[in-house]
Amino acid sequence: MWHQRLIHLSRIFQRFGIPSRHRSLSFLKWAVIGGLMALGIAAIAPAFPIATAQDIPPAPNQAPAPTTPSLAADAFLQAGIDHYDAERFAEAIATWQAALDAYTMQGDRLYQALVLSNLSLAHQHLGQWHQAEQTIGDSLALLVENTPSQPLPAYFEIYGKALNAKGRLDWSRDRPEDALNFWQQAEAAYHQAGYTIGILGSRINQAQVLQSLGFNQRAREVLSRLGADLEQYADTSIKALGLRNLGNALRRIGELEESQKVLKHSLAIANQSAASQSATLLDLGNTERALGNQAAAIGEASESHFDEAIEAYAESAEKAPFLLNQIKAHANRLSLLVEMDRLNEARLLWNAVQFQLPQLPLSRTAIYGQLNLIQSLSQFNKKQSLDAGVNLISWEAIANLTAQTVQQAEQLTDQRAKAYALGQLGNVYEQTQQWQAATDLTLQAVQLAEELDADDIQYRWEWQLGRILQKSGKEAEAVHAYEEATRSLKRVRSNLLRIDSEVQFSFRDNVEPLYREFADLLLQGENPSPRNLRQATEQIDALQLAELENFLRCNILDTVDIAERISDLGEAAVFYPIVLPDRLEVLLILPNQTIQRHTIAIPQYEFDRVVGDWAILLKILSRANRAKTVATQLYEWMIQPFETFLEADQSLETSSIKTLVFVLDGALRNIPMGALRDGLRDRYLIERYAIAVAPGLQLVDPTPLSRPIRILTAGSTEPLPHPFRNSAFPALESVQDEMKRIRELIPRTDELLNQAFTMANLESQLSRTNYSILHFATHGVFSSNPARTYIALTDTALFSEDLDALVRANDLGGSNIQMIVFSACQTAAGDDRATLGLAGLTVRAGARSALATLWDVNDEATAVLMGRFYEELVSHPSISRSEALRRAQVSFLRTEENLDFENFLDWPSPFYWSPFVIVGNWL
Repeated sequence: MWHQRLIHLSRIFQRFGIPSRHRSLSFLKWAVIGGLMALGIAAIAPAFPIATAQDIPPAPNQAPAPTTPSLAADAFLQAGIDHYDAERFAEAIATWQAALDAYTMQGDRLYQALVLSNLSLAHQHLGQWHQAEQTIGDSLALLVENTPSQPLPAYFEIYGKALNAKGRLDWSRDRPEDALNFWQQAEAAYHQAGYTIGILGSRINQAQVLQSLGFNQRAREVLSRLGADLEQYADTSIKALGLRNLGNALRRIGELEESQKVLKHSLAIANQSAASQSATLLDLGNTERALGNQAAAIGEASESHFDEAIEAYAESAEKAPFLLNQIKAHANRLSLLVEMDRLNEARLLWNAVQFQLPQLPLSRTAIYGQLNLIQSLSQFNKKQSLDAGVNLISWEAIANLTAQTVQQAEQLTDQRAKAYALGQLGNVYEQTQQWQAATDLTLQAVQLAEELDADDIQYRWEWQLGRILQKSGKEAEAVHAYEEATRSLKRVRSNLLRIDSEVQFSFRDNVEPLYREFADLLLQGENPSPRNLRQATEQIDALQLAELENFLRCNILDTVDIAERISDLGEAAVFYPIVLPDRLEVLLILPNQTIQRHTIAIPQYEFDRVVGDWAILLKILSRANRAKTVATQLYEWMIQPFETFLEADQSLETSSIKTLVFVLDGALRNIPMGALRDGLRDRYLIERYAIAVAPGLQLVDPTPLSRPIRILTAGSTEPLPHPFRNSAFPALESVQDEMKRIRELIPRTDELLNQAFTMANLESQLSRTNYSILHFATHGVFSSNPARTYIALTDTALFSEDLDALVRANDLGGSNIQMIVFSACQTAAGDDRATLGLAGLTVRAGARSALATLWDVNDEATAVLMGRFYEELVSHPSISRSEALRRAQVSFLRTEENLDFENFLDWPSPFYWSPFVIVGNWL
């Protein structure tokens, strides 16, 4: 057995290109090797997931009624349930197999089916997919073949549980449509049985599938109906449990405020049960923590949410009736304290918790809880090392604690838990720069994850292996490991929400750094190979796509890789500025040429400061000269090194490149590239090239805007209600002129103005007519948070998911919409990914491009620029969207052309024209 494992491990070494002299070593040997020295800290491993109050795994299928007479069979069934509840899945399987044999001997086919469905659940938890498929198939076949002529509730309950197990298997195996079908059937069976808990659970499962498939509105409706149904229950214990599960489901689909509300309601009615209160408080803490992370990501205050989370974790531990529940709450609290740099509190908590660990019962949840603690201890030591402080616990002690979790997983025959534990042990050695030990242990974790077909674990440890190999000076092998990690992550990312709750990851912590680290590795050295340059652009594209899918909470299926077809576009060049910790890398893709690269040695914090200062200066008319200086500096960094490639000579007439497409990164995302200034020629970039922003070239459909144009304009000249304040947006007095000018230019125009600009009227118009352009002349905000991405209507606010629902509600709206114009919206302040909301709104509407503003612009200037934009589109049917916008913007710079507005002396300032950007398809 061990010899076979070594042989397989050597093959893993070969797959990653690691020399054979690196021999596999037992994790126990590494755990007791003396002299573990904290010589320095390597890159942080992916954060171990926080615990949830939902027990791992869900309850097994209990017998719904007294069994037929067989004391031995019933005893085996109950013993298996006890093992399953204790998360001893291998023992549960052995015991249930004995129960199955006993029921088979007595001819009890109903209970054979029950046991087989239980066996499938246990096999699923151990990653034994073939056995899981076989046992659930046998269970359902028995139930269908032996359906009574007049089934009793017990039959329907067992049938519903088998259907539920089949749905769980399909969900785990990336078959969401099948899972939805079986969970719908399970709900119907549970109704026949009168089994309340089953009905609630199947509805939550269905909502999760709907959300993962992109049907966010339908998922919200299912959960909303579930909440209303729960209010009717007189049994407060069932009601509290249902609300807690509902609150968790809402958190998973990103409805954090609603999750918070529902969990608080559950807590209020769970006052008779300390166990229920403890579990709900743990979940409430997780939701508050998610709210804090979300607020921090978009530049809002997060401390209050984190404080609430810490308090909820502390109270959960205090009320927990069992030690395991206490440790789960303590582990989450410790990780958040360390994350918040409240290290003295973390020290006190660890001193109180560490002596309880030997008393934990043997279970998967106990292993995960300890690994959560170990991850926090490693983070604590890292921060202390950076501050020259004293470690909370020695690295050798952490290694031994981790090795104990590996032993525990082996005792449970739980390969999934062992894969986590081995990888975490490898991370300890990564932190102390003991590269061979770290490599060997991480490879063992990769091997186990691969055997389990567990991509969600595998990508973590392949990523870790890449970091370790790079730090070991084996860059070629590191590149291969990163390639494997991104492939595994791509399979995981195809549906993030299909991952069990205990391994759900934070995008910024556990996805984005992988792509950035890989791009950084590929661009090391003075002359990266053409293949490495191409791969670097592919990684940034993959990151952009992953970010948008994370925003939309669904998989984007219809993508087009423009990078492979850039030569077909002829007149476009694509810029990839990549912001790395120690430098700015700028890559340029040109038709029929190799990728060009330029590096600027500037720390990220310094580059971000320059970009941030410029974003502020652009909005202050009195600082126009200073804004020009910074714009010139950025031009010299990003554009000037490539001028000879962009232009056949230095004249204005002979360049073959007409459009510059930017796939922007970091702080650059919310600034206007067209306002970069060529100091030598005293011109803005927009005067030379049309400009477009792409949220990743995989998302762009290179189809020109079709003519004739049919347009729906919608807006208001009146103050509109603000969705988050007790105030109104100011009136946009020039909107009527803007819409009038569009009607004059485009006869096929429908209009919703002022009181007609309502949600119902929008839905009605979109259901009756195909439009090529939707033009919203109203206030709005784009944010990386879907709950803060909206446009203001007369009667309400149209949020990201509302637009999705409007378009999906009919077959007309989504088929022909080619562009959306948001003429008075702006990006959220402090959110460096705010344009993600703009891209998300565009994709939700089925469009492939948007024209929008980065900040709140003078509405008279907006009306004039919009009129010029449409005039160019109509007058020159062959020009692109980006060229039409360029011409409209340049008209602001040339005041001698007698523009049709008053007081235009300041209007050549970038403040007025530069915030208008094309995002997506520029053709």
